[in-house]
Amino acid sequence: MPNPAISCVVPTLNSAATLDTTLLSLRMQKDVDVQILVVDSGSTDSTLEICQRWNVPSIYETPGNMYQAINTGLRQCTTEWVTYLNSDDWVYTDSYARLLAQAQKSKADLVYGHHDFVDGQGRFMCSLSAARPQHILPLFRAGELGFIQPAAIYRRDLYGRLYGFDETYALCADGDFFIRAALSGASFARLNGAPVVAFRMHQQQQTQRKWAALSKEKQQIAAALVRPPSRRDTAIKAWWRVRNIPHYSIRLLRLSTLARRLRFSIFA
Repeated sequence: MPNPAISCVVPTLNSAATLDTTLLSLRMQKDVDVQILVVDSGSTDSTLEICQRWNVPSIYETPGNMYQAINTGLRQCTTEWVTYLNSDDWVYTDSYARLLAQAQKSKADLVYGHHDFVDGQGRFMCSLSAARPQHILPLFRAGELGFIQPAAIYRRDLYGRLYGFDETYALCADGDFFIRAALSGASFARLNGAPVVAFRMHQQQQTQRKWAALSKEKQQIAAALVRPPSRRDTAIKAWWRVRNIPHYSIRLLRLSTLARRLRFSIFA
């Protein structure tokens, strides 16, 4: 019996520093046929040479909007399940097999799992527990998504029905896509157990450098798609954060430890 298949688009722009790790994680997926497509927006470093070394096909898309590159790639995919992965993140070796197994079991249109945060050098910072499917809309009304895009896979026909990612958003078209999917009646399923993806946190990220713009886009999406938060929505957000207190505590402890080490090394 052939392995299940999934297509993964990787948008790149001068991603040489981290792309090897990302492509390695996709090549190492167990019991899944992963079809990788890099969509590059004019890299001037060794990004394209890395793609050639890994024998990963790449196509060009004009720079300016990451979601334009992602849409260009996803529209070329032919597998039933698709996703995209940032060029500085990675998936664990059993992640897509587990997500696809959950998809088969649940018959859902979109499946997501828990995730880890790592720092710029790939060191573990903390984990985050994804929200339950029934809490996705309440959480978004209260200003939270409930899971991250790299931890999710979705059916290609769902992507097509929603006309892909809205390119009028530069930073959180993925959040807009997921909310439109929920509002359209698409079924969501959460994969429990170990995290499925490592999300890298560093100062070069667009979301880190453009936090005010990101917040504005979230507000625009919320205003266009969902009603204002109710007391119940706010309570669900508070409970979700309480459930993740151990993860936040680990992150704060790790950051404080790293800060002490840096201070000691400076004055040593």
